[in-house]
Amino acid sequence: MRKKSILRHFLILITLLTVACLCGSSGFAQSTTVLKAYDGLRGKDREQKLIEGAKREGKVVIYSFTAVDQLKPLLEEFQKRYPFINPEHYRANATGVFNKFATESRAGQTLADVIDISAGETHTLWQMGLIDPYLSPSREGIPKDFMDDKGLWTAHYHFVIALGFNTQHIKPAEAPKSYEELLNPKWKGRLSLDPADQDLFGALMLHWGKEKTLNYFKSLAKLDPRMVSGHTQQANLVGAGEIQMAPWLYGYRPLQLYNCV
Repeated sequence: MRKKSILRHFLILITLLTVACLCGSSGFAQSTTVLKAYDGLRGKDREQKLIEGAKREGKVVIYSFTAVDQLKPLLEEFQKRYPFINPEHYRANATGVFNKFATESRAGQTLADVIDISAGETHTLWQMGLIDPYLSPSREGIPKDFMDDKGLWTAHYHFVIALGFNTQHIKPAEAPKSYEELLNPKWKGRLSLDPADQDLFGALMLHWGKEKTLNYFKSLAKLDPRMVSGHTQQANLVGAGEIQMAPWLYGYRPLQLYNCV
């Protein structure tokens, strides 16, 4: 997806999901009623009504697991377009965002207008009754695989997953070229995984099937991978040589580290 498209989708997400708080709702229990006021409105009419509510509120609060260096430019562009809205954000990993939002909700406080989190945590929030469907017309044109058909979530970017390794420890010629090569016993104690790699697990379940995926991860576990929370942290540790290899990094991180050499 092109950068401009990513930015556009992000701005749509921020602009339109804030309605629950911008229009005076004190919690998600009321958000469905609030959103009914926008039924039938499209284009400029809908945007204008949203802007009127946004001006009254004056800010938007985002809880996000997106890396700060990736999120900040988007928020800056958002504020250029909507200077009357002050974006405030809290950043943590997906588990941290989930715990903060869930804890506040149990205490009767819904401070976040927009939650940027992984699909697994989103599903759990839905099971807990803490999020409502939101079928915005601005989702039109976004690939169906990028959104939930019930309106519970809309993806605003996608990642390319890549293997990263420290060339001081692993030469390019010997690095794994396939998932199967990653299971070689010589990598025991030399690689790292993220506890939040369940998204990849789910993707492989769809691609390989349950039995093959389970067997693969059982074999992977025998290699004693070092568990590190946060793909950015993993990439930094690989770059520093503290970890020799991480098979499922966000692709742009190894590229950034390479360009810094």
